[in-house]
Amino acid sequence: MKKILLVSVISIYCVQSFAKLPIINNSEPLNTLPAEVLKVVQEEIINTCHEKASKAGSSSPRLTFDDGFILTGDINGDGLEDYAIKSYAATCEIIKGVYPTDESGKNDYGTLNILFQNTIGGFDHVVKNYQLYGEFWMSKDSDGTYSFGNYNGVNYIKWDNDKQALIYTNNMANYKKIIPLDESKTLIKKESNSVLWEEL
Repeated sequence: MKKILLVSVISIYCVQSFAKLPIINNSEPLNTLPAEVLKVVQEEIINTCHEKASKAGSSSPRLTFDDGFILTGDINGDGLEDYAIKSYAATCEIIKGVYPTDESGKNDYGTLNILFQNTIGGFDHVVKNYQLYGEFWMSKDSDGTYSFGNYNGVNYIKWDNDKQALIYTNNMANYKKIIPLDESKTLIKKESNSVLWEEL
């Protein structure tokens, strides 16, 4: 009887340890994303969801990606299609977005990750987990580039071609700020601690 119980416990542990994290994806299919973009989704969203669910005592987290989780368009005006990832459009268990602002787990507006396509066809992760303080949408401007703004147009993020920089603007406070770009090149490597997942 003891041997049977031991085998059962080991079996349950193995199932829980190696089960794939289920993803309900209403955005871009993950298997169609460039490797650099998928790497960011894996590290910043999928792994983070699994980590937070584990800390909360949940052995079976589930992720949902809403429409608008993955966004594409020419953000920096070079004629190439870039990618943006909004964590607010990801639901991990019952937490909206995977980056609560404090330990209470209250909702916030998540973070923004941006990858610029480079001239050799790869993607550079230039904006990493930029904290948003309002819900932003991505839209096409009259100059053909894409920017991010909230519903009333008070706050927006747009590429400044003269300064060669992304600028955050708050019109109400007459405030502008340059968003620092990470210029290190993205390296693609398989992470040994990546959480396994499957799209439902």
